[in-house]
Amino acid sequence: EVMLRWINDLEPYGQGNPRPAFASMGVKVLETFHMGREQQHLRLRVEMNGAQFTALAFNQADKWQPNTQYVDLAYTVMHDSFRGKGAIALRLLDFRPSEG
Repeated sequence: EVMLRWINDLEPYGQGNPRPAFASMGVKVLETFHMGREQQHLRLRVEMNGAQFTALAFNQADKWQPNTQYVDLAYTVMHDSFRGKGAIALRLLDFRPSEG
């Protein structure tokens, strides 16, 4: 939550002031769900350093490889207010299976 407040303090974002992006390697995948009318989006439940997060990959579901257990992620951090949950979520810019 502190990190999200810090990121929000840097607003407004746009051209010339992009939202901060982060990378994490070897992130454990707990669950995967395809979403969207054409199943084009991906929602992952991941674990990093003992904490669990929802990670959302819009229009990237075709890149998912079944049975992937660990991934490398490039993401921004956002506040996920979907259905009133109010949790921190990761918006994936890119992902790939970890190489070990």
